[in-house]
Amino acid sequence: MSNYTAVSKLNYNDHGPIHARVTASYLAQIMVLLHEAGVPFDVVDSGTGTYEDAFVVGIAGILLHDIGNALHRLNHEPMGVIMGQLILERTLPRLYGDSERMQLIENFILSAIQCHDMNPPRYLWKAPSSPSRTVAT
Repeated sequence: MSNYTAVSKLNYNDHGPIHARVTASYLAQIMVLLHEAGVPFDVVDSGTGTYEDAFVVGIAGILLHDIGNALHRLNHEPMGVIMGQLILERTLPRLYGDSERMQLIENFILSAIQCHDMNPPRYLWKAPSSPSRTVAT
């Protein structure tokens, strides 16, 4: 439905399964490069999770970031948070036995959905400590 609304009604580019797969592939490649370069991920730096958890946050955020387009392009980010939370509450328990950790990971994912256009700016993305060091989620 996200793709139907975005492409058919609003004349936007693809926002369906292909868009999700392409962006997930790019994310995985970028995260590996950042990790190899020693760039810290906020999920890890905060003590919330591991490098693998950072991938869960990234992939889930990518796959769900435009789900709100199923309702409307305007305000699709907060609608995506509501819709994404329902999906995450069904899927994350399969990955996480610790409910506190699961909730924290879910918060990172929902933040990624809400802020994927950087409007509003992400509050879970820490400012770099120096010009040569950046931080990724």
